[in-house]
Amino acid sequence: MLQGNDVVAGKSDFYETELKLFSNVKFESIKQTPIRIERQGNLAVEVRLQELVVAASAESPKDYKSDRKYSHVLRKTIDGWCFAVLMSNNSE
Repeated sequence: MLQGNDVVAGKSDFYETELKLFSNVKFESIKQTPIRIERQGNLAVEVRLQELVVAASAESPKDYKSDRKYSHVLRKTIDGWCFAVLMSNNSE
């Protein structure tokens, strides 16, 4: 689930949507702070705060800063830990 976009299912659709979102973006900094990580059996939930600073560009002449909270649900498979669900939203 990417804010402002329809729900994306599958790796190829996720990568395509992410590429469109970030193709013209340069990050000045990304800071992530863990809030909670929990595991039950083959599932794990990770909740973090994320601070993004995007560099100024022709499309956006001033720096953009975003404080977000995101949650990841991971599932342990025979290939290791894999993302099952990725969600984020603006922090209030």
